[in-house]
Amino acid sequence: MKYCNIQSVTFVFIGLLLGMLLSVLISPFNNDSSKTTDANSLAIQVREDEDVCPVKGSIGEGNARVTFLPVPIHSTGTNQHPDLNTSFNLTEFRSKLYREGNLEHHYPVEEVLIDGGKELQVYYGDLAVNHLPHIAYVVEDGTTIFVTEGANVRIEGAFLNGIQVVETLDWNKGKYKRTMFEYIDGNFFPRWYQISCDVNND
Repeated sequence: MKYCNIQSVTFVFIGLLLGMLLSVLISPFNNDSSKTTDANSLAIQVREDEDVCPVKGSIGEGNARVTFLPVPIHSTGTNQHPDLNTSFNLTEFRSKLYREGNLEHHYPVEEVLIDGGKELQVYYGDLAVNHLPHIAYVVEDGTTIFVTEGANVRIEGAFLNGIQVVETLDWNKGKYKRTMFEYIDGNFFPRWYQISCDVNND
């Protein structure tokens, strides 16, 4: 009788050990972080209209920012603006800028390289008094080929072929947007955008 009881306890003990071992081995496959809905995770797509910023953290450092996965833009349209495909006139462009007193704020001309070395000029301007600049013109051989507006707007070169537009969506929440435009046959086509958030301490 004692032998049977010891044997039963042994089988139960071995069964528990095997169950725990199996649980440990299977758990990594059930933990898919890409399916999380936690806004603090980087492995999710965040749309422009989603309220996720600022992201809470406890890193104790300023100027930290997180960027979420890109959101594809399903569009065959190109950038639209009344000044597209017109001759760029720097004097006229500067006359549109915001004036504070009698002073104009002129930005230095920037250059971006795309399409295997094609050189484009970027001109910035101010339309208000804060969150500067607000407008950017991309010019090729004296012709305006791209125009964008937004708070703290900035044009950057993109790999492999195109430009990226960075802008502030909400200054108070620390919410930013980066949009990729691909350059094809003289036109810029939007391909994706990414939302970024400042990290605030808990």
